[in-house]
Amino acid sequence: MAAPANTPLALRRHCTAPLPTPHPLVAGATRPLSPALWWVGSWVGAEGARRPAGRAQPRGCRGRWEPGSGTASPVQRPVRRAALALLLRERIMQPWLALLSLACQLSGSAGDPEPSPALPVHGVLGGSVVLPVAVRPALTVLEMEWSFEVRPGEVERFARLRNGALHSLDPPSRLVRRLEAANGTSLRIKALERGDGRVYRAHVTFAASARVQDEAFALAVHDPVPEPRLSARLLSSTPDGCNVTLRCQVPGKGALRVSWKGGSPLQALSEGAAWYRLSDNGTALHLSWKPHPADPPFVCLASSPAEQRNASLRLLGLCRRGSGEGAGAKAPLFFWVRIGLLGALAVQIFAVAWVSLPDRRDQRRS
Repeated sequence: MAAPANTPLALRRHCTAPLPTPHPLVAGATRPLSPALWWVGSWVGAEGARRPAGRAQPRGCRGRWEPGSGTASPVQRPVRRAALALLLRERIMQPWLALLSLACQLSGSAGDPEPSPALPVHGVLGGSVVLPVAVRPALTVLEMEWSFEVRPGEVERFARLRNGALHSLDPPSRLVRRLEAANGTSLRIKALERGDGRVYRAHVTFAASARVQDEAFALAVHDPVPEPRLSARLLSSTPDGCNVTLRCQVPGKGALRVSWKGGSPLQALSEGAAWYRLSDNGTALHLSWKPHPADPPFVCLASSPAEQRNASLRLLGLCRRGSGEGAGAKAPLFFWVRIGLLGALAVQIFAVAWVSLPDRRDQRRS
């Protein structure tokens, strides 16, 4: 910039000095900055250059610099302003803007959560199961599309829920005849087959909102649980109580869990105690039982992740009579010994009577 003609010679060499370009630190040449940080730094540097410190400057130099004023020269002043902008950016503004950016990211992730892992769902072969989709009451479901992965990279969309009604897609899936809507936002699959065990996904869109929701369900189909068979064996009996062994047998195959309940009140028998203990992987229950007026039952439970069945037995009559109640109950040895002796005595009496009968007939004839 050239100095005016009436500028004193002492000032002309300073006024004619070219204006320095913006400092690289302000211009963001050292590293990329966000638009907000670049704007703040550039504004501080430019504003400082427009408003230099010190007393009034000569009009000829347009307020740039006055010799002998003690202020920085036109070349030094922008550098100082750039250093001030850098300090403001690095020490004050940047941490606050980083916190603000983090808060915006957290609020955005709260509004659109990432898909959750597949929810385990268990069903029984031949039965039905519900795939529940939880939707906030304040939201109105526009459409819900159901799909599953046939093989890696290939997805089959088989149903669509709109206004609580189920609509099949084209081409129709083999599942359509066994599907029905449940609770407006859930899907029920009936007559479960072994091939139905897979991961199902629901894509939910909402009315008057750009929000979407994705849910996944990992369905496992299990065999029905057979009814357990409960047997009892009386080991000893006294007026004060009896010692009994209960056995719970579950026919069939499969990973089934056997557990027990008993006592008054009825509670789970999972660990050994003074009056009972478990053996044979929990299928045998050994009891030292005292008669109880309520005669609470002892319950054997056979369960899978999808179903549970049980059988029960009461011990009061078993301990008092010394005989078994329930399927497969075994009586004590002395009971059978007594029955055998009585039977043998009856046979001997019958034999003696049969042999002596001809002699009496002969005596009557004579």
